[in-house]
Amino acid sequence: MDPETDVDDLLKSLGRWGNFQKFQLAFNLLGFWPAAFHLLSIVFIGYRPDFECKVPENVYNNETFYPSSDVSYTVGQCDVKVFRNMTNSTSDSTISCSEYSYPFPTDRSFVTEWDLVCDRSALAEFTQTLMMIGQAIGATVCTSLSDRFGRKNLCLVSHILLLAFGIAVSFSPNFIVFAVLRFFTGIFQQGFAMSLTVLNLEILPMESRYLAEVYGLLIWTTGVAMITPFGYFLRHYSWRYTQLALTLVSSYALIQYWLQEESIRWLLINNKLKEAERIVRKAARWNKVKYDDVMKRVTQMKEEKKSISENETDLIRKDETLQNKTVYADTSFTKPYSSLNKDEALLIYKDTTNTLSSQLTTQLDSKVKEDSTKGNAFAVEHLNATHIFREKRIFINSLILWITWVTNSLTYYALTLTSTSLAGNRFLNYLLSGLVEYPAALLQFLMLKRTGRKTTCFVFHIVAGSSLAVATVFRYFSATKVFTFVGKMSITGSFSTIFLYTPELYPTNLRNVGIGFSSAASRAGGMIAPFAGTMAMYVAWGPGAVFGIMCFIVSFLCLYLPETRGHELPQTIGELKQWYKQHSGRGKKRNIKEKL
Repeated sequence: MDPETDVDDLLKSLGRWGNFQKFQLAFNLLGFWPAAFHLLSIVFIGYRPDFECKVPENVYNNETFYPSSDVSYTVGQCDVKVFRNMTNSTSDSTISCSEYSYPFPTDRSFVTEWDLVCDRSALAEFTQTLMMIGQAIGATVCTSLSDRFGRKNLCLVSHILLLAFGIAVSFSPNFIVFAVLRFFTGIFQQGFAMSLTVLNLEILPMESRYLAEVYGLLIWTTGVAMITPFGYFLRHYSWRYTQLALTLVSSYALIQYWLQEESIRWLLINNKLKEAERIVRKAARWNKVKYDDVMKRVTQMKEEKKSISENETDLIRKDETLQNKTVYADTSFTKPYSSLNKDEALLIYKDTTNTLSSQLTTQLDSKVKEDSTKGNAFAVEHLNATHIFREKRIFINSLILWITWVTNSLTYYALTLTSTSLAGNRFLNYLLSGLVEYPAALLQFLMLKRTGRKTTCFVFHIVAGSSLAVATVFRYFSATKVFTFVGKMSITGSFSTIFLYTPELYPTNLRNVGIGFSSAASRAGGMIAPFAGTMAMYVAWGPGAVFGIMCFIVSFLCLYLPETRGHELPQTIGELKQWYKQHSGRGKKRNIKEKL
């Protein structure tokens, strides 16, 4: 198989929605359920109920509590206040609690089992922060390994380890072990989820890429909502059973190796041609087409593209030569190119074409022969994370993406994790918080198809910021919950869109690193998100105001990103630069001039 095979043409020749693609996409999408379960299980296993200080049975033996008509006390959540009426004076004292009373047995939540309340309450939120730190590490390290060793390999290893650590969490003997295990769970949850995202993106051709993210959002939303029945039906059992039940959904990781295939794009760009051919032959069998017919069609499409773009490419190169080097086939012209009139320029174009084309062909033939003698007709482009910082345009895009991911992560997880604290039934509130993500998938589908990635991000962030601002201003009215859910729907749509948008802005061997760095940056928001509820206790309008302002800022930053709708995924940095060049002001001016 030719390492320079156009993967989009190959996928189209196999059949855009053949049985092979359907199965691989469905199998990969299934992975978003355990990814959601591991990340959001804390909503129920770490639920903090109403509680109060538990007065010891021997309290009346303590002289401080000696029963008398002159002594009274009130029991609070974290302490007991004692009031003693004395002659012409009143004294009071406060005694901190060492035990607490809960409305259900203590093993229903790890918060109640280990008394993570009052001055220890921050420890409960800290476990989710630790998981986010783990995700940041996983997003950076695991995704780099994925670009180096393959999406499938990293996805498989991460999933198996996610299963192992998830089971271990359910048997945690104490809080410290629990917190450490949650940290490692975060690492492998991110390695698993990011690999799935890129696999789904690379299995579909350009015209259908956005559908991978729309379907991914639908499956993710279903996974978020499915946590509710687990929590509800196991509410009378220990939190350990809920954790174990959610984790065992990942058991299919044990057979994943035989069901999941590697990305053809990754195999070709890394010159693993035999494995790529094996997968293409398998896909052809599943889709009931002949392998030879597929490759013949790919060759035809390649020749068609070559014939269409060849003249255009020659004109661009010739134009650059004329402007920059002033090389003419007819040496009678000695004036600079910029001072020639139209007729002279056209004459030079015609006379110079054969000369330049011949020189270019000779140079290319020489280069191919040189590479062939070295046994490497197709040079693999080895890229690493430093290229993100070395390439100016990639770095600017990355900065905007990182800010966007931080905003999305902070807002999404804060609204999700605090949903059970809203007025009403906690199971119903969480379920509704998950169900509002379905409309986001529908809106995302319609907008991506018609307006592209950039406009979709802009609109979702504007709506999210506006609705959260309204919910903040009118926080004492019943409509608050409605506007909060609208904000949750919108931030879900923007978060999902940025999952699609981000990898499209990087070449193949930087794609997983690019989305990994973005995801790692987002964990800064995820680390803060668990404390949104604590902030609301002191400044009720604080969280909504912060989320709204950040959404407004990001909506305008997104406008500076290039639109990727209708463009094939870049394989190399060279392709990416050429794409930027063609869509810059300079490129547009050149096209106009060539049409004169």
